[in-house]
Amino acid sequence: MFAPQENHSASPWSNYISVTRPPLPRDVKWENLHFNIKSIKKRAILLWLVLLSMLFFGFVVLTFVANVKNTINTQCLLGEDSGEEMR
Repeated sequence: MFAPQENHSASPWSNYISVTRPPLPRDVKWENLHFNIKSIKKRAILLWLVLLSMLFFGFVVLTFVANVKNTINTQCLLGEDSGEEMR
């Protein structure tokens, strides 16, 4: 089932690192135990509200810039045509 183990030369790090089997999941002290479900959901909703507001703000800025660009292009095109006729 397992491949035969090869002989490896000892690394200089072998004096500093020790490897053991991990504990069973029921024995792990999880770092986020002090957060309850309500707190986690509240943070998730806050995160989504921030992300959606940033998306909306970006859309408004892009729309504004596109309108300004179209206005400038229209004025430039009309200015060239009307400028020749006025002379």
